[in-house]
Amino acid sequence: MGLDIRTIYMMNAVVYLMLHGIIWVSLARYKNRVVTLWSVWGMVSAAGVVLLGSEGLVPDWVVAVFGQVLMAAGNFGRQYAVRSIAGNPSVRWLWRQGLSNLAYLALNGTLFFSGADRAQMMVVFFAFYAINCIDYFFAGRAIARRRGSPGARSVQWSGLVFSGTLSVKCLSVGLGWGAQDLYDPSWDQVVLFTGQFLAISLVNFGFMQIQIDQFQQERVKTELALAVQRDRAVLAERNSLDLTQLLREREEIVRRLTLSNKSAGMGALVSGIAHEINQPLTTMVLKTELIETYLRDGQPETVEVRGLC
Repeated sequence: MGLDIRTIYMMNAVVYLMLHGIIWVSLARYKNRVVTLWSVWGMVSAAGVVLLGSEGLVPDWVVAVFGQVLMAAGNFGRQYAVRSIAGNPSVRWLWRQGLSNLAYLALNGTLFFSGADRAQMMVVFFAFYAINCIDYFFAGRAIARRRGSPGARSVQWSGLVFSGTLSVKCLSVGLGWGAQDLYDPSWDQVVLFTGQFLAISLVNFGFMQIQIDQFQQERVKTELALAVQRDRAVLAERNSLDLTQLLREREEIVRRLTLSNKSAGMGALVSGIAHEINQPLTTMVLKTELIETYLRDGQPETVEVRGLC
């Protein structure tokens, strides 16, 4: 039966690898940093689970040190990725999560190298992750408030399932009601692994749904932006045509005004010339009439015509 429990650990690791790998491959075309973080750190967690299932096959210190470091790092990285969906994680969150992970790893190492009881180490292990994994619930709630994606509900539920089943395991070990060894068959092992399979499935499906919704929203925004740009281009082209027509009309008005000015100038010039010609002609006509009058009245032929001129 010990081999069966060990096999379940390995199956759990395969589920980690498979789900995170599917997400990475499926969303690779978007080249999203959060997706990469989630997938890579999920695979790191899978490596930690493999080491947990390898007790007796590798030195115990490798399981106690490297296995715990890989699991803590993988879990922290995935929490960071989920938090990043709702915005950059706060400095306060980074310090809190980082210090709590370091404190747990230090305590776990101290217990192991001091020869502490296996059950005591298991209680510390499950208690830490029962408290730590509730962060998925709060991250999912933050995403739901900001984006409203249905996947945020799955992330919230995964946090509750993670924490709930790990709490049951912690209590069962601490109170002596369940398995006192990592590979002992017991009812609490069934609760633990069932909860782990369910929670890891929920959080991965929720994460994928959130990302897909986000990419769809970005695509819609891009399409709307393109439609607006297209409308602006059409309007600009129409305005350009209107402006061209206005410029043509202006040129025609200027041309007509120029011709009108030229005509007016020519008229003034002709008028001036006519006036200058008309004056001597008028004088000549008047004097001619005077001569005719003298002649008609019988004046002597010796009339000094030159004097009249």
